[in-house]
Amino acid sequence: MNDKNTHTLKIEKFLANKDLAIAGASRDTKKFGYKAFEFLRSKGYKLYPIHPEAESLDGTICFKKPSDLPPAVRNLYVVTPKHVTDKLIESAVERGFDMIWMQQKSETPNSIVLAVNKGIDVITDRCIFMYIDPKGGHAFHRFFVKLFGKL
Repeated sequence: MNDKNTHTLKIEKFLANKDLAIAGASRDTKKFGYKAFEFLRSKGYKLYPIHPEAESLDGTICFKKPSDLPPAVRNLYVVTPKHVTDKLIESAVERGFDMIWMQQKSETPNSIVLAVNKGIDVITDRCIFMYIDPKGGHAFHRFFVKLFGKL
């Protein structure tokens, strides 16, 4: 199987699980972390936000750290600033997720290596908005990425 098919299968597997931890969900409605949270929730995902300070986000209970999550939550979507990602991934690796998707511009080389070395399936360099019923600019971007064989 080629890398493109492997990558596509990982994305499909990740998105098939509707219970999803999300690290980096923001209380600020203008930030990408909030928009990602709102988008995923609107698409039917049951979200478990990891937020070190917030008790809840729009009525959804927040968890302080990955180890606080229910054991059934197996996938983590990361949309944190890079300076936070390594520490978060260290904690996520200890907790033991099956899959981690690090949103573009959230990943660091070290965070990827940490997760991969523990046998966790990792998705990077992809925007989740392009893979779940894309609309507007994301649909346009997806078309061109697919056209050039990089989807």
